[in-house]
Amino acid sequence: MKKFAVMGVLILIITCLIVFAYYRMTIGFVSLFNKKERKDYSRKGRAVFLVISVMLAALSVNFFSAVGIVLAHFIVFASVMQLVNVIVRFLFVDKKLKVWNVIVKSLVIPVILTAIFIIYGYYNIHNVIKTEYTVYTNEVTEEYDIVFIADIHYGTVLTEDEIDEIFAQISEENADVIILGGDMVDESTKKEDIIMIYDKLSELKNELGIIHVEGNHDRQKYSGKPTLSDEEYEEYKLSSTMNFLEDNVIQVNNELVIAGRLDVSEEGRLDAEELLKGIDESKFVIVADHQPREYEKLQKAGANLVLSGHTHAGQIFPAGLFTTIIGGAEQNYGLKMEKNMPAIVTSGLTGWGFPIRTSKHCEYVVVHIKPE
Repeated sequence: MKKFAVMGVLILIITCLIVFAYYRMTIGFVSLFNKKERKDYSRKGRAVFLVISVMLAALSVNFFSAVGIVLAHFIVFASVMQLVNVIVRFLFVDKKLKVWNVIVKSLVIPVILTAIFIIYGYYNIHNVIKTEYTVYTNEVTEEYDIVFIADIHYGTVLTEDEIDEIFAQISEENADVIILGGDMVDESTKKEDIIMIYDKLSELKNELGIIHVEGNHDRQKYSGKPTLSDEEYEEYKLSSTMNFLEDNVIQVNNELVIAGRLDVSEEGRLDAEELLKGIDESKFVIVADHQPREYEKLQKAGANLVLSGHTHAGQIFPAGLFTTIIGGAEQNYGLKMEKNMPAIVTSGLTGWGFPIRTSKHCEYVVVHIKPE
């Protein structure tokens, strides 16, 4: 409850600042054509500008729409431009700066920068790279390569042809184990597409098996009516060659053990100690948990490596700065050491909600586990 209260206050403060910024910029832009300053407008005129500013601010903080994403980037660039304007006016206080005033009031620079950033974001979310980590441990006597994939959200960004190309690249890794870290699909994914993407995932080349853990979107819980019913999902799991882990532990071979957690949003999720109770501590224990949480508990319970996704590394700048503050995640992206336990968070194979990524990159992860 406290987290939501903090989030609400933060959003309110940001919204008020955005309204003020739009108000100043709207008056400045209009003054290019009628040569009026703010004090020259009547109360009614200023009220009209305020209403326009509130409407633009409301759109700007709606990060779940394409318009909101564009306006959010615009207001950031425009605000930076206003700060630059303050500095320029201070440095050249005795100059008239007619051309500079036109540039500032016309908002041409924020518009150009926003366009460049959005075009880059569209390219970036369609460009998937490989990210590698190496973990040394006494629990193995030979090297293992683990491919970790999370947050495909199929139906949001990539086409089937793009998926085929990426999956072919992943198969070339010839991983020992492939771990799917949740959110393979989304609320809007069609039934036939869910089956298709799971079928393609189950065909990825590997030596010892494919492990799947659910994210908060896989069962389409945020939609009014899931396109794949619970009964159909359970039936598919039984027929699949993949291992669907829901608070289960599986021993892959004589050295590797993988525990897959239910998502933290699910009722009845086991705590870390109960999940890993009785685990053979001579084995290398990998925990796959969609959301990066409870690192300390997992480390104490005997985990040697934790793999997570969910955060998308923010996806839209500067959202990643708030992931650990109000999102509940213990880290936003990359590698973190919890004492002697490495924890890795991937930015995801694509993104969520819209085909734009202006923070980090899209990736699949390869973890090389080597004898120390």
